[in-house]
Amino acid sequence: MSHRRAVELVCDDHPRKPVFLRSLGAALRTRYQHAGNLADIENAIEAMSSAFELLPNAHPDKFLYLNDLEDAQIIHSNYRFNQTGDVSDLESAVETQSLAVKLASSDNLDMPFLLNNLGHIVSNRFDRFGDVEDMRAAFNCHQRAVELTPSGHSEEPYRLHCLAACFSQRYSRHGCLEDIEEAVKLQRLAIELLPREHSDKAEYLHTLGNVLCIRFRQFGDVEDIEDAIRARRLAVELTSDKHPDRARRLTTLGNTLLALSMQTKDLADIGEAIRYHYTAYKLMPYNSPTKSDIIINLATALICRFKQSHNAADIECAIRIQRHAVELTPEGHPDKPGFLYTLGEAFHACLSAQHFGYSARSNFLSAFESYLNAAAQNLGDPSFKLRAALQCTKMCFLNPHLLDSPNQVMRAHECVLSVIPQVVWLGHQVGRRYLELGKLGDAVNAAAAAALTAGEPLKALEWLEEGRSIVWGQVSRLRSPMDNLREQHPELADSLKQVSASLELSGNSTSTRGPPAHSYQLLRACSDREQEAIRRRSLTSEYENLLTQIRELPGFQSFLRPKKLSELVSACKSGPVIAINVHETRCDALILYGHSQVAHVCLPDLSYKHAHNWYTKMSLCLKDTGLLQRKMYLRRNVDIEGAGFLHKVLGQLWKCVVKPVLNVIKEQITIAHDKKTLPHVTWCATGPLAFMPLHAAGLYGPNTLPQDKAFNLVVSSYTPSVAALIRPELPEKTTLSMPKILAVSQPATPGQNALPGTTREVEMMRKHFGSAVNWLDREHATVGAVLEAMSSHNWVHLACHGTQGPAANLEESAFALYDGHMNLAQIMHKSLQHADLAVLSACHTATGDDDVPEESVHLAAGMLAVGYRSVVATMWCIRDNDAPVVVDALYGHLAKTLRDSVDGTDGREGVAYALHNAIRELRDRIGENEVARWIPYVHFGA
Repeated sequence: MSHRRAVELVCDDHPRKPVFLRSLGAALRTRYQHAGNLADIENAIEAMSSAFELLPNAHPDKFLYLNDLEDAQIIHSNYRFNQTGDVSDLESAVETQSLAVKLASSDNLDMPFLLNNLGHIVSNRFDRFGDVEDMRAAFNCHQRAVELTPSGHSEEPYRLHCLAACFSQRYSRHGCLEDIEEAVKLQRLAIELLPREHSDKAEYLHTLGNVLCIRFRQFGDVEDIEDAIRARRLAVELTSDKHPDRARRLTTLGNTLLALSMQTKDLADIGEAIRYHYTAYKLMPYNSPTKSDIIINLATALICRFKQSHNAADIECAIRIQRHAVELTPEGHPDKPGFLYTLGEAFHACLSAQHFGYSARSNFLSAFESYLNAAAQNLGDPSFKLRAALQCTKMCFLNPHLLDSPNQVMRAHECVLSVIPQVVWLGHQVGRRYLELGKLGDAVNAAAAAALTAGEPLKALEWLEEGRSIVWGQVSRLRSPMDNLREQHPELADSLKQVSASLELSGNSTSTRGPPAHSYQLLRACSDREQEAIRRRSLTSEYENLLTQIRELPGFQSFLRPKKLSELVSACKSGPVIAINVHETRCDALILYGHSQVAHVCLPDLSYKHAHNWYTKMSLCLKDTGLLQRKMYLRRNVDIEGAGFLHKVLGQLWKCVVKPVLNVIKEQITIAHDKKTLPHVTWCATGPLAFMPLHAAGLYGPNTLPQDKAFNLVVSSYTPSVAALIRPELPEKTTLSMPKILAVSQPATPGQNALPGTTREVEMMRKHFGSAVNWLDREHATVGAVLEAMSSHNWVHLACHGTQGPAANLEESAFALYDGHMNLAQIMHKSLQHADLAVLSACHTATGDDDVPEESVHLAAGMLAVGYRSVVATMWCIRDNDAPVVVDALYGHLAKTLRDSVDGTDGREGVAYALHNAIRELRDRIGENEVARWIPYVHFGA
């Protein structure tokens, strides 16, 4: 070819050599896009790299050469990821484009061009990893590129087209209806502005079909799907028979017709879809990375027609092509999960239709094994593998008569639990992990319920542990002590400690700040986010590799794995731990004692529906009665109305949950304390019960007995998981008779209601602990000052306003201080080696997120995760004039216990008893029927 000949004829120092190399790279890239020969794109990258290196650094077009190289790297990265799952080329492309951006001055006329390309590559990375920061960065780049593009510019349609794709992408992630409307509007505008004969017309029409299909799925408006079909038909008509995108446009047109057929039930639409998919299949080269999508689309269309027509030929064809695809695809290939899943769908369709060609049991087993194999593949989209695993559990639930053995049910649920860590990957930011957890639904509770049905309570408890508080568990593992590892393998211990610390700092950011106003600031912010995301994923890979290496060592096979029952029993030092599983199929309590025994208590009077109704009504009651923000006083009639309803809920909790459990416990426990001391229990509830005040369950009102109230029988604590109670022994130097205490008060936080009681709280603390209390008050209690002081104090007392945000944004769960909010993400960045007790005298510090009830996403659980052994928190708002009463009694009991103890440890273990006694004093003062005032105070941890 002439370009190659030109390159060969000139020496490296010839001034035209970079130009010839760039032209050669462009030609090779174009040939790859038409013929699909991998060597072409690899040679293109080599030529473009040489061109960039040979061009002088001061050359004004240097950034354009780098941009060409980045474009080729994107193409190559797409191929390599589809074939092997390798993302190294994608990361290289991000770095290359970031460098191109930095080389161009902020007032360069090509800045919109660079912004658009940077947005494109970062958007590709979002498609790969789903990191919301990438999505935001891409959106900001494309939006700014459009703003900087003059009206009538030749590139205006393309940049509008890219921005429309960003709006569509953002809608898919967040579900904001305005985004999909804007995507449709921008895409239509891009098509209008494009010249009639423009070569990109077909692609823009194809993309319009995409956004219209998305809007159709949201609103179900048949006009949208019909418009999408018209746009995609026109796109196909404008695409030549030899165009490399013809197969892709044909198969998406087929998908659109299939979507219409779901509404119209018209077999003609499905038939046309099958013809388009088949034509696309024949057109696509054998080694094309998108061939697998077309195979799956064809099989799916055949399955859909079979479901309507019961034509055996359709389902047999679908099974045949999917089996062939599975056989030809090597193990470890990222396409394999998709082929296996669709094969499972085909057999599942046979089962549902009772297809005569196969027995029901044969169809069931074939579908089950296909789904299970799809979920077990090493590579592939984790969300897709989770869907396959969940299909297995659903099939078992709906077809128990077809099971070979109960072991199949256990295999299915075990598979779900094995995929969860891949979905909630440590390499994702914390907010993303919580979003993924929200998609799990009740999968963990279903697994525990299945294990109990199979008569395996020990496995049920282990599975509950494995699937609860996953993110907090990840945080805790990053902070885990490594004493045994350090003794035997100090170099590995040091490496793991260093990587863990870096990964913890990298993963906790949940910033949602808006885009910078200027191009230079935007580029710098995008570049910083990209580098942070690359580093986080690199650290995660290094961390996982280190764990694999450590677990291969003798004696370290279980290092930092989910704890087995034999390890969980150490959580019961101060009394039994009670895990309550709430699921639609059954509700049970599992009581773990300190001698490896698990008592199983069926709760036949409890149901998921009951628990959900109690929680929903209690939440409405709290909202209606104003119990959402700490205040000096509440209206008296509000207290009465709220208390009346709460009495009913507490009575139901007593009859259906707490009383049956305590009846079993009192038969099993030999109380080791003196008879005046109540036994201690720790509650670990799931589902709606995770938000309910089990410690206050009982019968209230006239003619009720003391023994019909939980607080008269046991001292209660809570924990987000059993493992959260397991802590290393305190070093001797920390077992002091007098801890260092940090007290923070905000009686008049700017922008908040006044809380004069917070000052009285600290005065009560000083009455008992004197100079051991370091007091930061008002303007001295800034975010920076408090975070700094927390590192050097054993105990911290926060008396201020508190807020509870959604799980996906830890920055909204915070304490209101003088100069702003101290949020959970900031606290998680601190190294709190001396942390022992945290008293959170603020509202909502033990309130979770409804979307992820098993995760205990609240400030109290967060304080446990970062190292505090014991946390006193509130389930809802507290009265400002009640708090000093509780604080006075709490610290009075703690001070007495510390004085009476030999080495100071009893004072720490006695926090639950100190709070129990403090609440009793408040209850004696106001009356036990004032439940809304004394219930909120709860204890978490040991």
